[in-house]
Amino acid sequence: MATIPYTLDQFQVLNAQMDMASSHMNMSAPVDYNSIKFVPYRNPNLGIQIIHPISWKPVENITTRGHTVEFMPAVENEHQQLMPFVTLSIEKTGDQIGNLKLLTDQNLQIAKSMPGFHMINSSDIELSGIPAHKIIYTFTSPVPIPAGFQSMNIWTIKGNTVYTISYSEAKSEFVKHFPAIEKMVQSFAIAS
Repeated sequence: MATIPYTLDQFQVLNAQMDMASSHMNMSAPVDYNSIKFVPYRNPNLGIQIIHPISWKPVENITTRGHTVEFMPAVENEHQQLMPFVTLSIEKTGDQIGNLKLLTDQNLQIAKSMPGFHMINSSDIELSGIPAHKIIYTFTSPVPIPAGFQSMNIWTIKGNTVYTISYSEAKSEFVKHFPAIEKMVQSFAIAS
C-alpha cells in the first residue's frame, strides 16, 4: 500500500512547523523564482534526477518501503512563517498495485480521509513522459493548532516502483512557491 499523500514523518514535520506561535507567521514577500538559480539533484541508485532552488537542501531518507528526498528551504530567521514542504518519494509496490488507475483510486481514498479534505483539482498528466495523476486539495491539521494547508501530489508508476512528488504549504502561501514546484516537476526524470 502506498503512503501517499503523506507518511507519518511528513505529518510530524508539518506539526513541528505549526508549533510556532501564530503571531510569528508573518507573510513574507513574494519570491521571484526566475532570478533564483536551480541546481540538479541526481541519484543514480534510484534512477532519478530533478532540479531545485539552490537554497533548498535535499535530505535523503530510507523508509520501510523505499526512499524519500525532502527539499528543505533555508530558514532565514526564527520568525519565518511555515516553510514549503516538498518531498519526492520512491517506493517499491510489490504485487499490490499493478497500474496507475489502481494507484490513483487508492491514493484518492487516502486523501479523502484527511481532516477537512476538499478537492480543488484532479487530473491525468505526464511525469517524466509517463502517464501520471495530479491532485490539488486543501486539508486541515488539527494539532497542535488548527491550520489550513493546500497540497499538490503527483504520482506515477513505472514497473513496480511508484514515484510521487508532494508539495504542502499554508493555504495563504501555496501560490508563493508554486512556480518553483512547477519547475521541479517539469524537470523530474526517471532513468530508462
